[in-house]
Amino acid sequence: MGYTNYIENEPTFNDKQWAIFTEACRELQRIADKKDSGLLEWFFDDDAIGFNNNGIETAIIYKDPTQREWTLNFCKTYRRTPDVYVKALFTLAKRFSGRTKVSCDGYMTEYGNAYSRYARQAFKVGIASIDIEKESA
Repeated sequence: MGYTNYIENEPTFNDKQWAIFTEACRELQRIADKKDSGLLEWFFDDDAIGFNNNGIETAIIYKDPTQREWTLNFCKTYRRTPDVYVKALFTLAKRFSGRTKVSCDGYMTEYGNAYSRYARQAFKVGIASIDIEKESA
């Protein structure tokens, strides 16, 4: 039986938050590529960021989920390596809303707290990118 990762009450991002989230996700992509090269196919659009997780399911976060007829608020990973990156992506999105909840129907013990570390590291890079833009303006 595989895992399904869930995100409830997805955040709605303003432009500044989306810029931070985008840079943070680019850092998460760098982490994933360094640790598991070629595993994930990332995409960065004006209104959605996510990845195709090695032919299993797509993990995606929308800039404004309220403007969509439906959203994909879960991702089944079949207890494979992408689990940690799906959880990191959802945890990263959670940083932008106190109402957002992230859960999983499996046990994440085999990954320790890697997803949390990755999300934290990526968020710091996202915040720093905005500070750098201010300094260079």
